[in-house]
Amino acid sequence: MRSDAGRVVAELRTPRLRGREEEQAELDRLLARAAKGPGAGVLLTGEPGIGRTAMLSTAAALARRSGTQVLSAAGKQLERRMAFSVIAQCLGIHPAAADPQRATAVEILYARRRGTNTAGYPRPGMAAVQALIHLVEELCAQGPLALLLDDLQWADPASLLVLHRLSLAWHDLPLFVLGAHRPDHDGTGLAPLRRSLGTEGWSELRLGGLDPDTIACVIAHHLGARPGPGLLRLAEAAAGNPSYLVDLWTALRTDGWIERRDGRAEVVAPGVPPSLTETVTRRLDFLSDPALHALQAATVLGVRFAAADWSTLLGVPAQQLLGLVHEAQQSGVLHHDGNLLTFQHGLIRQVLYQSMPDTLRSMLRAGMDRLTTPAGAVDEAAAAPPCDVPRRLPFWPVPVPAPDGGDAVPTVSDPFRRPAPTDRSRPMRAQALYALGLQRALEADFVEAIRLLQQALRLTPEKTHPTQWLGIRLTMATCFADMDGTDECVRLLGATHRQAAEAGGVFLPWFHMANAVCHFVAGRWDDALAQVGAGLREDASSLSGALNGLAALIALHRDQHVQAVTHLEAAARAPAQSTSALLWPPDLLPWCATALLHEMRGETQQAFDALRQLWDQGEDPLHETPVLTFLAPELLRLALAHGDTGYARQVLNRAEYQAQRTGAVCHRGDAHHSRGLFDGDPALILRAAESYRSAPRPLKEAYAYTDAAELLGRAGRIKDASLLLRKALDIYDGLGATWDRNRAVQRLHTAGIRRAFRGRDRRPAKGWDALTATELRIAALVAEGCTNPEISARMVRSRNTVQTHVSSILRKLDLTSRVEIAAEYTRRNQEYLPGRTGQVTDVRSGIYGAE
Repeated sequence: MRSDAGRVVAELRTPRLRGREEEQAELDRLLARAAKGPGAGVLLTGEPGIGRTAMLSTAAALARRSGTQVLSAAGKQLERRMAFSVIAQCLGIHPAAADPQRATAVEILYARRRGTNTAGYPRPGMAAVQALIHLVEELCAQGPLALLLDDLQWADPASLLVLHRLSLAWHDLPLFVLGAHRPDHDGTGLAPLRRSLGTEGWSELRLGGLDPDTIACVIAHHLGARPGPGLLRLAEAAAGNPSYLVDLWTALRTDGWIERRDGRAEVVAPGVPPSLTETVTRRLDFLSDPALHALQAATVLGVRFAAADWSTLLGVPAQQLLGLVHEAQQSGVLHHDGNLLTFQHGLIRQVLYQSMPDTLRSMLRAGMDRLTTPAGAVDEAAAAPPCDVPRRLPFWPVPVPAPDGGDAVPTVSDPFRRPAPTDRSRPMRAQALYALGLQRALEADFVEAIRLLQQALRLTPEKTHPTQWLGIRLTMATCFADMDGTDECVRLLGATHRQAAEAGGVFLPWFHMANAVCHFVAGRWDDALAQVGAGLREDASSLSGALNGLAALIALHRDQHVQAVTHLEAAARAPAQSTSALLWPPDLLPWCATALLHEMRGETQQAFDALRQLWDQGEDPLHETPVLTFLAPELLRLALAHGDTGYARQVLNRAEYQAQRTGAVCHRGDAHHSRGLFDGDPALILRAAESYRSAPRPLKEAYAYTDAAELLGRAGRIKDASLLLRKALDIYDGLGATWDRNRAVQRLHTAGIRRAFRGRDRRPAKGWDALTATELRIAALVAEGCTNPEISARMVRSRNTVQTHVSSILRKLDLTSRVEIAAEYTRRNQEYLPGRTGQVTDVRSGIYGAE
């Protein structure tokens, strides 16, 4: 009886959040499961004010009710650089801790024995990670344990590493981890944990807005009367955000805007109460100043508006606009609605509109009306409130730097109807075409993107800032790399490297990244690795995640497991890159490498889950167009292997849609390859191989031969299958793709092809035969006495790329200086008569040729 009474009292004391019954039930279920083992982790996410902290309090009450020990902490922005700050606070680790259980962890974290670190800050290191994990294991040995962490977006990397390591061991622990975070603007920190969603026991719980019925009940509870129609319409502008609802009715009561009649509460005036403006603006202080000001300007475009209109209205480059869109979307202020951007909360839009100075608001409205009102028409809307229907703004009259240093405001008109653009309007028109071209590229419409970017280049004057010119050319090169124009990409980048080196910043790593991707898809993997090394030396942060991801991918294909893991760990530590510099998701290459690593380990389900999540996130949010269709054949193969034919059909449909949409040879190859796998038709897969050979995409060509050979082998056509396998193995050997070769042989052996295939002799690791064609060319120039800058100019390569090749030559030949390279090259060259196989001089004719 006493235990039953205690349970009832505990249930009565457990807070219940109205409108969150399903989420509470899910947390209760996960807590009960974790208490018995295995453990579980949940990432609780939602916009600011949506109720994350309240859900944490509810989870704590639910855990204590079941007898689970609860430890909690919250991340702080100012402590983000303090190693282990969040996890140490949660576990009670501090210099004054006298608990014997925590003594070892305190000693290691604060390095007491060495008398160092007198400031009291924890000292990072793997010993500290292991000590904290051991402490959690000891606490779990006493009974179920729940770690509740708020504001994980401010958590330090060391604490997040501990959480990740715990997830690898909690299958034996009664442990529950609940981490709440708002979408972080830069995407850093939480990326390793988010990549674990759906695996390793992690799941995600998203908090959305309250439904209209719940909103009406909550308002009635707080105001003591049923809300009237006007109040409900005003409340709808909060989009179900509890904090904004509280702010709303607090401001209504404070300003005396509430009137009660016949048991109903109703607003007495239109608009929003004055005191609400200050409150909501204060809640938006997490936004950067540029984002806040841009959102204020966007309010004149309506609740829903086009991204191109916003770009034109602001007069900012497309890359800067993409950053603003990303920050506003991640903060929950904007979201995508088809082809338009939409304010998530009409309340925020109204507040931002009213918070602008009257002069600025009138100027924006007047400018819009001049653009959209026909000549001679009466302007009747200068002071009207913002409308909900977006207006088309062909070119907003934004001041553009003139050649003489002044400001030029071009005449607003349809640019395509004017006879010719004036010198002063060229920069703005080029910028607009660049924005359109970049948007088309993000939609994977590369043909149209290249056309628009070429127009922008023709309009870009010599006096334009070099960053605009570079952005256009590098974006165009990336488009060529994603299509069938690898030769065009190489030529374009070759004419750009000097300007990229002079501009510096993000452009030089971007230049090396574009080069590396181009070489990779074309099968020149050693050259790709040289570009990766050059890019990583230029900047330790910009694009380092993508660069390390590509290096890891090549290492895995070559069965170099240790190097691959090293690069993946470096990619995980890298800050998030800007999607404005790349035309695919920021984590694409590390994620692809992780999926391949899972498959190498025989974890095909994890590989399928990783590629599936990447594919779903890679869909263009503005136009819902597939931008990662090159993944389609591998993803479809894994889907079929796991019996998910429904998802395989979705992948196939999107691949075929993309091929029809762009007409690119490589996209047609992906469509044929996917259709052939789905239908079990080797003839279609061979058509894909022909497309890949034309593109060229040698690795995908070899994959197509392997898949077709497997189908033919299972059909009993062993001779035909053997010929195709031979073709595939020749390509794998040329790439050095040892793991792919071994996998192909194993798959075909299972399909009935048991004939032994000895691969061509692999390139040795040391000696002259280990050098690539590019390295032989550079060795010849070194022997001529050329310096790195001279080699860079003659081979159209960056100096860092040349230095990477020289270092590789020294390592492969076991030499220590350029003098030794020249001497060894000359000696070896004299050992061969002209025309003999192995002669070093036979590569000299290709020194100045394009690769």
